[in-house]
Amino acid sequence: MADAVLAAATPVGVALEASQCIKHGTLRQQTFGPKMAMLSAGISSDGSRLCTASADKTARVFSLNEGGRELQRMKHEDWIRSVSFSNGGDLLCTGCDDAYARIFSLITGEEVKKFQSSSWIYSTSFSSNDALFCTGSRDSTARVYRLENQEETDEEASDEVMKLKLQDPVLAARFNPDSSQLCTGLGAPRFGGVASIHDLESGEQIHCFERDDAMTSVSFSSNGKWLATSSKDKTACVYDLIAKAGRRQEVITCNHVNWVLSAG
Repeated sequence: MADAVLAAATPVGVALEASQCIKHGTLRQQTFGPKMAMLSAGISSDGSRLCTASADKTARVFSLNEGGRELQRMKHEDWIRSVSFSNGGDLLCTGCDDAYARIFSLITGEEVKKFQSSSWIYSTSFSSNDALFCTGSRDSTARVYRLENQEETDEEASDEVMKLKLQDPVLAARFNPDSSQLCTGLGAPRFGGVASIHDLESGEQIHCFERDDAMTSVSFSSNGKWLATSSKDKTACVYDLIAKAGRRQEVITCNHVNWVLSAG
């Protein structure tokens, strides 16, 4: 299968080098089989593990301290488009084309909760304190769930605390650092894209930034003062979220020769 190459800063210098050697599938599948896309990857907060999601319907966890040794494998029913660790490092979330977002315990390897949408799940993310979980879906919704009792339930969860019905597929969804706001990246190719920030208590929109094509990723800075976005309009941008009235919020625009799929 395809190599997982992660272009991101990591707490340990060996992480990127190790991640470049990771593949999905058996040696025979890698040599003779279809080239299944690696659709998402993430590194744990302590830099010791890499998680990957693939069109081969598996999410996998690898040790970056042991040369990329595979530690765990979670099989799904369809392509997996999103995967990430909790900030505490004991949970893994996945977003799948079967319309389910799942949370797995990395201690037991078992699924502990799942959340259903009505279409593909493009994005999944934990809040900074791991108390909340959000999803973005092709059905144009972003949902936020409560996770306090994640180990007590085997059934499909009903802990939805907010649902935003938006105008276009939600390709990205992220909490701000204090978990008081949710940013979504929207868009259908060639019809424009929007990054919008909503207050989690009221659901009201606080900020809205538009691009000429779909927003593919959104990311807050660690102090919550800046927002980075990427878009299929071939740009990555940084916005000032505390700019005074009348001042330009778009402070950096980086132009590229093709789609920009991630920025942060």
